[in-house]
Parts: sequence; C-alpha cells; structure tokens
Amino acid sequence: MNEKIVWIFLGIPMCGKGLTGLILKDLYTDITLWVMRTLIGCEKKRNAEFATLADTHERAGTLIPNSEVDRILEQSIDFRHGDLHVIDGGGRNHHQMRFLLRLLRLQGVTDKCIRVIHFKMTKADSMDRFHKKRDAADRQNRKDADPEVHESRIDSHLKEEPRILAYLQNKGISICEIDAASDDVHAKISRILDNAGLKHSDTGMLQEVIRQHLPEDVEASTSCKFVAA
Repeated sequence: MNEKIVWIFLGIPMCGKGLTGLILKDLYTDITLWVMRTLIGCEKKRNAEFATLADTHERAGTLIPNSEVDRILEQSIDFRHGDLHVIDGGGRNHHQMRFLLRLLRLQGVTDKCIRVIHFKMTKADSMDRFHKKRDAADRQNRKDADPEVHESRIDSHLKEEPRILAYLQNKGISICEIDAASDDVHAKISRILDNAGLKHSDTGMLQEVIRQHLPEDVEASTSCKFVAA
C-alpha cells in the first residue's frame, strides 16, 4: 500500500463496530487496530484518579470529559508506523472528532486518506440487541450492563452524531454508511473494502473468525453478520 489510510468507525453502542474491528484485525495482518475502550482501560490501570472518573461516567452512561480523551489519544496513538489503521470509538463527539483529525494531520495523515464507516442504527434496534446480550454482559460484570445506562449512552451518541457527520462532510472526508441492523452487513463491508483495494479473505475463513469472537451463548445464525461483541 503506497499511502497511509485510516478508517474511523462511527456508530452508537451495539452497532457492531467493535466486533468488525476485531474481525478485520484477524483477516488483514497489516491492520493496526486502535480501540478507544482498550486505551481507556489501560489508562485506568495506570492512573487511579482517572479510573475513578471513568468509572463514574461509565455508570452514568455519559462521555468521559474531552480533556481526558484528548490526553489519552495524544499519548497513546501513533499513526506514523504502518499504512493501514482502524480506529474504533474515537471521535465520540464533535470536539473529539476535531481533535482526532488534528492528531492525524500532525502525524502526516491528510483528510483524503481518511475513510469513515458509519454504522447506522436506531435506538430501538440498539436496545433490542442490548437486551438479547444483557445476560452475557451481566456475567462479565460490566458497568454499562444496566438498561438505563445503555439508553443514556445511546442518547449521548445520537445527540452528537449529526454534528459529527456534518463536520466530516464539510471537510470532504469519505463516509460509507451501512445499515448496522440489516442481514447483509457482511456484504456491505466487503464491498467497501473491495472498493478500497483491499483483498478480502474467503467467506469460510471469515465465518470462522467471526465465530471465534462471538460469545458462546450467541446463536450460530448470527455469525453471518457483523454483530456487537
């Protein structure tokens, strides 16, 4: 690959962008995957004061303050090595997206090299998927396993989403929109990757990778789709 490409996954909780990132990381060995939830988790282990702050916001279903997210992004993400990067969970509001793009520019990534995949999903579909997976989340003792917390997270994302999309469009950044609740998400993602010139692995291998990432209690029929982890 001759130029550096950065894919940004945008979407509300339970839209499936997290699992998609993991699958792509397994299918394409040259992908560098940056997961905001993981970066936050690492910072919580290093910084007890931040851990208390982050836990408070997670329990309330609200976003961590911009200044803290900016700091974590700046100290953690390095786009200078590797030609293909995927960012899951970055730019959760207008400020954070602007900061992320500024960080990209400082590290030599121009707007024309940025691709956004918008996993479009309604609040009702996200809540339905949440309730189907709630038992698994409860067993993991996640702080956001409460329905009211999850609904608050959705509302926070939906409030910011139109402004983020308008900002990206005004900058001329490529946005690919997919229906994250549909049955043909796999086909849509495949077409996006094919159009970008990436070699997609055979379907059999893809299905096996998806099965490896799905919780054990998820029905096998869901393995034909990119669904939330």
